[in-house]
Parts: sequence; C-alpha cells; structure tokens
Amino acid sequence: MLGTVTVSLVATSALLIGTQALVIFEIYSVIAVILFFFINKSFINEGRFNEIAAKGAIVDLCIPALLFALVAFWSADLARTLPILKTTYNLNAWTDYYIHATEISQLGSVFSGGRGSILLVGESIPFYHYAFLGVSSILAGFVEIPPLGLATAFLTPYGIFILVCGAYIWGTLLVSRTTGILCALLVLFLPDASTYGFRNGFFSFHWLLVTSPGTGYAVGIVLTTCSLLYISHVDKERSASFLAIATLITVPFFRIHVFFLFLPSIMATIIFENESFKDYRHGIIFTVIGLTTISMLILLLIPSAQQSWLDYSHVGDFLRFIHLDQDPTGYFDIAKWITTHISPFLAMVLGIVFVPVLALGALILVYPVVSVVCNTRSVPSYLHGLPLFLIISFIAMILITPSIPSGDVTDLKHRSFPLLYVVFLLWSIVSIGRFFLERLKSYDAFLNLVLPALMVGAVGISFISTTPPWFPIFAWGRTFYGSSVEKDLVSAALFVRARRGPTDVVALLPTEPKSALSDRGTIFASLADTPIFLARYPIQQLHGKRRALIADERMKLLNGIDLNNHNCGSFRMLARHGITWLVTYDIFKPVGFPESFKSKHVSVYDIANVLNSSCGSR
Repeated sequence: MLGTVTVSLVATSALLIGTQALVIFEIYSVIAVILFFFINKSFINEGRFNEIAAKGAIVDLCIPALLFALVAFWSADLARTLPILKTTYNLNAWTDYYIHATEISQLGSVFSGGRGSILLVGESIPFYHYAFLGVSSILAGFVEIPPLGLATAFLTPYGIFILVCGAYIWGTLLVSRTTGILCALLVLFLPDASTYGFRNGFFSFHWLLVTSPGTGYAVGIVLTTCSLLYISHVDKERSASFLAIATLITVPFFRIHVFFLFLPSIMATIIFENESFKDYRHGIIFTVIGLTTISMLILLLIPSAQQSWLDYSHVGDFLRFIHLDQDPTGYFDIAKWITTHISPFLAMVLGIVFVPVLALGALILVYPVVSVVCNTRSVPSYLHGLPLFLIISFIAMILITPSIPSGDVTDLKHRSFPLLYVVFLLWSIVSIGRFFLERLKSYDAFLNLVLPALMVGAVGISFISTTPPWFPIFAWGRTFYGSSVEKDLVSAALFVRARRGPTDVVALLPTEPKSALSDRGTIFASLADTPIFLARYPIQQLHGKRRALIADERMKLLNGIDLNNHNCGSFRMLARHGITWLVTYDIFKPVGFPESFKSKHVSVYDIANVLNSSCGSR
C-alpha cells in the first residue's frame, strides 16, 4: 500500500519536470536500491533485520495474491473493453474512460509523455488529482497497448485492488486475517444500497467505484491511514503516527473529494477520542449545535441570506437532481409528493437528511445496532466514532460546497460517498467479528468454514448475474455507458498509432466546438496514443484566460482551413503549426491529395507526404 502511494507520487512528478513517468521511475528505483543497502548497512543491525524478517509469513504473500485474483475476476468484463470495442464498436464502460486513457498517455507514453496536454498539445496540464494514474503511466512505458486498454484493464482494477487491500488490513489489524478477507470480500461482492430499498442508482457504490477510478485508490489509502493511526494508538509507535500523517497528506493527490470528506472527520474523531480533550467535548458539541441553530434561523428569517446560500451552494438543484432525475428509483412518487405538498424549506431539510440513507442503505441501521449490541471492552477501541463524523461531514459538504467550473452541482457533494459506505460496512464487520471472537472459542474454525463458502457463493452469484454491478441503473446514465463509436474513427486511430512518431500531432476536421466530454479528438487520442492539436474545446475554456485564448486561436485556425481546389496553402499552414497528421470526415475531404488511409467516411493525410508529393515542398 505504501509502495503504491510512493511510486504513484514519484510518477506524477513527471508532470512538473516535463518528462515521461517511466524515466522518473527508473531514477527513483536506482535511488531506492542504493538507500536500501545504505540504511541496511548503517542503521539496522543483523539481529534487528532478522527480527523484522521473522514477523513475515508465507500467508502474507498468498493473501494479496488471492485478493488480486478476486479483483481480476470481478473486473474481467471491464478488462475486456478494448477487444470488445475493436469488434463491436461499442464502449462497454463509462465514456469518461476515453478521458482517463488520454491522461495516462500524457503522463506515461513514449509518444505523449513530457509534451504537455495531450488534448491541447504543447500547453501545460491543468492542476488535478493525477496520482491515481501513476502506476498505470509507468506501465504505459513498458507495454504496447492503447491507453484505453490500460485504463479499463489496469487503472481501475488496480485501484479496486488497493481498496480491498486497505479493507483487508483494517479487518486483520482489529480482529483476524479471516475477518480481513471477509471485509475485502464484502466490499467487492455485497450488493450496495442501490440494489434494494430506495434503489437510487446514482448512489451505487460499485458504479462510482468503476466510473471514477481514483476512488478506489483514495479510499484504500484512507483505510491505510486509519490502520496506521490504530497502530500508533495501541502500540504507541511514533513511526506509525508519522506514516499516518504522510498518507493523509497524499489523499488529495488521488481524489480531492475523498480528502475533503475525510480530513474534518478524522480530526474530529481523534479529538473526541483523546482523553486530553475530555473536558472540552461538551463545550464543542454545544457550540456546534448553537452555530447550526443560528445558521438555520438566519436562513429561515432572512430571505436574502437564504437566496445567497442557495445561489452559492446549489443545494436545491442538487436535491432535485438526485431525488427526481434518477428514474427509476424505489421512491420517486414519495419524492414527488413531498415537493408538491410540503413547504420548500422543510422539503429541502428532508431531502438532505435522506441523502445518507440513499448512500448507505441498510448500513445506516446495521452499524449503530451492531456497535451497541456487539460492544466489547476487552480489546482496544479506536476510531469507533469515525462513521458518525463522516455523516456529519458528508451533510456539511452538501450544504456548503459550490458547483465546479463546468457547472456540475453534484461533483463536490456526491463523489465522496463511497468512503462513507466503505467505513460503515467495515466498521460493522469488525464489530461483529470482535463480538464473536470474544465469545466463541471456535470463532476462527467457524470462519475458516464459512469463508470458502462465502467466496464460492459470491463467485457463483457473479456468474448468475447478467449485468456487471457497475452498470448504471438510472436512465440517463445509459447514454454514457455502452455508447457506440464510429468504426471509421477507430480504424483511423489504430492506423495512425501503428505509424506515429515521438513528435507527431493530429488535427481533426470538422471541429466540435460544443463537445465537452468525449469528442472525436479525445476518442482518437485514447486509441492512437498521439497528441491532438485541439480537443474538448469547451473544457479548455475553463482553465484560465491564456489557455482559453490559445484554444480560440486553434479553433479559428482549424475552421479557416480550406481543403478544396488543390489548396496547398492550408497544408503548409498546418505543417507550420506542428501538425503532422490530418484526419477529415466526408465534407472536409481534400480534393486531389494522396490519402494515407481511406474508409467510407474518414480519411487520414500524412501532411509531410502531401506537401512533398503534391505541393512540391513543405
């Protein structure tokens, strides 16, 4: 776990240096080996080394291998996305995977790494949580697979592996290895809250885990932080405290949403469980309650304050979207009745309170029940208050976070809920595990029998299921999952991929000024592993005035290209701007120029070849 964090951050530093991730990794590897031998010789004596080595066991190697096999099985359908795309021309994944693929490419590819933004070649890469791409970007330097294949077959499965490892560590640390394996199994195979009861697919844990690959990495690292905090508390290990702080600091580089939810929650938990703050707890509670009450009164009594808050936080828009626009759900009629028969403010309060229920399902009742019924004092209890503070923090994020620059009002309020779900699930399993461990002498023997049965049952259920657990059940999501892609575009991208060079740049015509997500340029780059002159134009407009100006200039240049009447001037203009490949659709096909690739609707031109063969010179 700690190795993944370190290597990911090392790989991501390539963005700052402006080189390929593999280059940075190779340098890091040499330094790491030298430091290992130096520290081993200078600071660790032979007796201490043997003591450390003796703590290990073969089972500690076998269990991660087992978890990896389970994750590989669970995500097998996702891993086959690229071969299926090449055969059926349908993307059996969320369309954002085209974007994730380009991000892997711009960080790790031999042909794109170190050249800035792959979708606005030569320009700097906007700030974002890129660390979850680190290991995949290193792998991109070793294997000859289109970035889309890496995104679906490795980026997401490895993130899920990190998550289940974090779950295993927590269960093992607090109870036993068998409980740890049970934690990992249930995270993967237990049906989430969207599959029963209120059935709101927008709060499907498994859907968001796969749709947003950074989630698995971030939640796994959070669980590692909790494990280190537990070790530091129980064993009084200062090194564990240091590592816990270090891993906590890295979380925003993997998923900023998870960090925003976790940081205030873990700080509040530590404060309230620290005996040094015992005398201040009641004061803090009364202060929070008082401030909350005053805030609600202000919003109720001062219309201008209420409107300012709503305009900033978009809480009303968020609640309408998640409760009324996720059809089919199990409570649509109830939500509709509430919005039409209850005062807007009370309806909003009910809508906010109801959100954790959608995210957690039965766990919102299971955890408090088992934490009371299975309460035991014979083993150290630490961080037991984290679920409560996570719910408080989750609701606070709904109330105070604004929309992101793209206009999405759900992004900061919704994307972190998998952490809430995982913590409630694991804390429940641990409470039950500790209860049985204390009362049943045959606990381990019992679990050793139950665990294989659970594994066989989980695998069997997976075979019976006709759709993967991350398939979106809300109607609008099906527009972004399993979408078709133009056969000619795929063929053209794979053609260029086979002939690309380290300085190549692709331009596509006609332009798509209104396509913000997976436009043709993004799809092309995800397969061809080659930088694009201009793609995702509306998104480029959101990253500062300079970037918007450059995007405008490039859009104007491409729109001004005239390829009719044997116009060599346009090809010369493209060449002067560093463009080496031109991809055109029907209405933009040049007349009288040699095509390097031609299909029914798409043509590809090697600009150097056109200039040399048809225009006399470049």
